[in-house]
Amino acid sequence: ITLRTGSLLPEQSVRQARREGISFKIIDTHNQLYVFNDQHGGLISQLEPLPAPLADPLVDAAFSGFSSGVTDTQPIAWLYANARLDSLGWVFVSAVPYSKALAPAKAFFIRFAGISLVLGALLSGVAFWLVWWAIRPLDKMTQQIRQMSQPTEDMPALSESGVSEVASLARAFNQLTAERHALSELKDDFVAVISHELRTPLTSVNGALKLIHLGHGGRLPSKAADLTALALRNGERLQFLINDLLDFNKLSKGKMTLLPRALDITELLEETMIANQPMAHHHNVQLCQESASPLMIYQDALRLRQVLDNLISNAIKYSPIYGQVSIKAVKINDRQLRITVSDQGPGISDDFAPFIFDRFSQAEQGTLRASQGTGLGLAICKKLVTLMQGNMGFYNADGAHFWLDLPLITAATDKELPDDTSPHTA
Repeated sequence: ITLRTGSLLPEQSVRQARREGISFKIIDTHNQLYVFNDQHGGLISQLEPLPAPLADPLVDAAFSGFSSGVTDTQPIAWLYANARLDSLGWVFVSAVPYSKALAPAKAFFIRFAGISLVLGALLSGVAFWLVWWAIRPLDKMTQQIRQMSQPTEDMPALSESGVSEVASLARAFNQLTAERHALSELKDDFVAVISHELRTPLTSVNGALKLIHLGHGGRLPSKAADLTALALRNGERLQFLINDLLDFNKLSKGKMTLLPRALDITELLEETMIANQPMAHHHNVQLCQESASPLMIYQDALRLRQVLDNLISNAIKYSPIYGQVSIKAVKINDRQLRITVSDQGPGISDDFAPFIFDRFSQAEQGTLRASQGTGLGLAICKKLVTLMQGNMGFYNADGAHFWLDLPLITAATDKELPDDTSPHTA
C-alpha cells in the first residue's frame, strides 16, 4: 500500500471515529515521522516529521512509555491509549477528549441522581403518610385532652383501628372519656336535683321573711328588723344563685324553652330601666336610656329581660359612684337590631377578655359589689342570645360596652310569624 494513495486504517472506521470525536495517529518512532495523521485525513503526500516536544500532546504520549493516560494540556485534555508494533518501531495512538469520555458517566450519574431523588421523594411521602396515619389518633387524643379543660360539649369517640398499640391506647382513652362524660352527667343531674329541692323551701323562707320585714306579723324592734332585712337579702341572693344554676343546666342540656312574641323594643327597654332603678339608686349610679325609634322584634320577653337585667346590673356594679350607665337600641341594617349597655368603669382587662363568657368567670378588678355573684350571668346571657338567633360581644371605650344583635321583624318575616305564641326549645 502507498501512504499517498491509501490509508492504513479502514476509511469507514476512520469516518465513524471522527464523528465520535476520536483521534488516531500512527508514529514511526525510529524515523521520527508520521505514518498516519488524522489531521490530514490519514493520507501523507510527503514525509512529515514529528513536531517539536510539547507541541502535540498525543505525540508526547507515544514516547511517554505509558500505555494509557490523560494529557493535562489546555484547552483540551485527551484520554489516550497506546499500542506498539516493535518490529517496525511504530506506535498506534488513539485518543478522545477527556470531557467527551466522561459524558456517558456524567449522564448516567445525572440520571441516577434524578431517579434517586424521585424515589427518595416517593419514599419520604410514603413514610410521612405512614407516620401521620400512625400518630393521627395521638393528635386527636391531645386535642381532646385540651378540650377536657373546657366546659364544653361531648367529644366524639376515637377510632380504635390502626397500629395495635395506638388502638389499645384509643380504647383506653375512649373509656376514660365515657367515664368523664358519665361523671359530668351525674354532676349536672345532682346540681339540678339539689337546686330544685332547695328552691321550693327557700321560696317559702324568703316569702315569710318578706312578710315579717313588711310588718305583717307586728312591728319589729329596730335590731330585729335589721337582722330580718339581712336574712332576706341573703335569701334572695341564694335564690338568684339557684336560678342561675338551673338556667345554665337547662341551656347546657338544650332544654331551655322560649316563648317568643312580637315586642316593641322601646317599651321593653323602658320597663327594664324602671326595674333596675332601685339598684342604681342604691349604688349612686345614674341610668340613662338613649331615645330609639319604635322597632319590633320577635323574642321571649322574659328571657330577653333576663339578659338585659344581667348586663345592666353588671354595669352598675362596675361603675364608679355617680357614674352613668346607658342603654340604647339602634337599627344596624334592615334585618338586625343592636342593643348596647355601656358603663364608665375600668373596662374589661386584656387578660380576662378571652374568658369573659366562660362559666364561673369573674374579673378580679372592680369594687367589692362587683365580685358578688355566681360567675354564671354572662355565660347564661351568651347562650340565651345564641338561642334567640343573635350574637353577643363587647368592646372597651371609656368603659365596657356590651352589645347584642337580634333579628328584626321585617315585612317578610311578619308573614311567617305564628298567630299565637308557641314555645321554642333549644
